[in-house]
Amino acid sequence: MKKLYYESLWARKRHERVTIGRIMLAVVLATLSAVGYGSAQFMTQLGLRHGRVRSAQAVLINLIAANLVLALALGVVWTLDPVDVQWRGVAYFAVAGLLGPFAGRSLNFMAIQRVGATRTASLGMSESLFAAALAWLVLGQTLSILTLVGMAVLVVGMALFVNETGRAFRRADAMAPGESDRDDMETAPAAGRISVGKIKVGLIAMGVGLALSSGLFFSFAGIMRQLGINLIPSAVLGAAVGSFVALAVTLLNVIRAGQLRGVFQVRSRDAAPLAASGVLASAGMVCFFLALQLGGELAVSTALKNLTPLFTFALSALFIAHLERITVRLGFLVALASIFHQALTKVPTHT
Repeated sequence: MKKLYYESLWARKRHERVTIGRIMLAVVLATLSAVGYGSAQFMTQLGLRHGRVRSAQAVLINLIAANLVLALALGVVWTLDPVDVQWRGVAYFAVAGLLGPFAGRSLNFMAIQRVGATRTASLGMSESLFAAALAWLVLGQTLSILTLVGMAVLVVGMALFVNETGRAFRRADAMAPGESDRDDMETAPAAGRISVGKIKVGLIAMGVGLALSSGLFFSFAGIMRQLGINLIPSAVLGAAVGSFVALAVTLLNVIRAGQLRGVFQVRSRDAAPLAASGVLASAGMVCFFLALQLGGELAVSTALKNLTPLFTFALSALFIAHLERITVRLGFLVALASIFHQALTKVPTHT
């Protein structure tokens, strides 16, 4: 009897250790997802900084690179561990591709063209707010008190970011163009670049709205991904299906708009960062899928992924601070919002 008791106790403890290990790995993967997405935002800003590439063309270049990487990853994973395909799960992944990599990323690129990568990534934290609400409404996940407080903090943070964005660009408008400003205008004559002294309030408001809308679409995509993973436990397959659907729809839009020839005329100095952005975003997407697959709940995994602005801010401050209108106030807001929101949502919610 004692032997059976100790065997049962050992088995239970071993199960608990495995479960804790899976949760910890899910946390690490969600954080790596933030690194991938944050670096991708920075690379996108580099690709769009000269204003020579239309947003649809940029998304197409981005998705072509992403699909090549995902196809290779899918081939490797499928060879090592094939899974049973359920078409309902594939449909969920496809819808996630329309909502996230297509609609969400397109809106994200347009926002970057108007308010820059750091502010777009920061406003994109609204995805966590939308994801938490949708996880409660659709998936039945219970939100803890800390998560609810985090949502309230996030709403306040979004308001502060909107205010900071308007103040930063109004200060830029009021500045008399100095030497550095003339250099900026010479290197960025088109609307794809954050121009100096010519920014209108309507353009800033549109950029803010696009960034928030991007967060909403990505949160809907997260719901579809979770539903798909419940049926087909393959993060790479989910990412590949969604990305391929997004590529097909983007290609049709570019052809319909008569912009396909322009894609082949994009300079390598613009195309290379956009392609790198696709590779990094794909890595971030796979890590996020794996975090969900290993047991990380949607609201918590999304909150971890929303460390993205910290990485975007760090890279932007180091290399393109003059393009982004980086300020001490912006850095403080990014760090405070990301770290405080992360601390409030690090405790897993309960299903």
